[in-house]
Formats: sequence, C-alpha cells, structure tokens
Amino acid sequence: MVKTWLIIFLVFLFSVRLVIWGNDGFIQTHDNLESFTEKKQIVLEQTPPDCIIIVDMADKYIFPDRSVITPLRDENVYQAIPEILDQTSMFYFGITLPKTDIEHLQSVVFAENDIQFRKIATVGDESLYAIIKN
Repeated sequence: MVKTWLIIFLVFLFSVRLVIWGNDGFIQTHDNLESFTEKKQIVLEQTPPDCIIIVDMADKYIFPDRSVITPLRDENVYQAIPEILDQTSMFYFGITLPKTDIEHLQSVVFAENDIQFRKIATVGDESLYAIIKN
C-alpha cells in the first residue's frame, strides 16, 4: 500500500514539474507570449498599417494587424515581391539574415529589379527589414 502511494506521489511530482517547468510548460509558454508581444509591438510601431510583411513563423501574432506572406525563401514569394512593391510597402520579419544572405538576395535573386533589404530593428535573434525597390 505504501509503495502504491509512493509511486502515485512520484508520478504526481514529475507531472507537476513537466506542466510548470517543461519545454511546453506554463513558464516557457508565459515567456514565449511575452516575447511575441514585444516583437509584435516593435513590428507594428515600425511598419505602416497597409504594408505586407513576409514572415517565417511570426504570422501567428502579426496577423491580422498586418497582412503577411510566408515564407521568404520561396520562388513564388520572390516572384511576387516586385509586383507587390509597386502597390505598397513591404518588410521581412524573421531570423536575422547573415550579410552573405542579404548580398545573395540583392545581387542574385532581385538583381534585375534592384531590390534592397535594409535592417530596421532587431529583437533577440530576429530582425525587421524594409524591402525597398530602388
């Protein structure tokens, strides 16, 4: 009988530990929500309401406050960017791009359209870039 109660108690303790401190526990979820709120606030402050933002995973907290397209690294998105830039302003919000990736996008992918990426803000490991057609 004592053994059964001990096992139940240990299972309960491990469950509480997972629910509160686990990878998807209350504390991690709370921290993620605070981070998303901070990122969303910065993106909304730095972008006009009628713009389109290319995102990788931030669509879940930026939409519906801004129109979003996902993901950046997609041939269809690459083809749409010059046409969209003729209509409205565009931004990219996602992982901070290494200099080599920005150079590749500007000199290879968008070379004929003379499209540039300009970093506006960085939050943690993510950055907001203005996509500009010169």
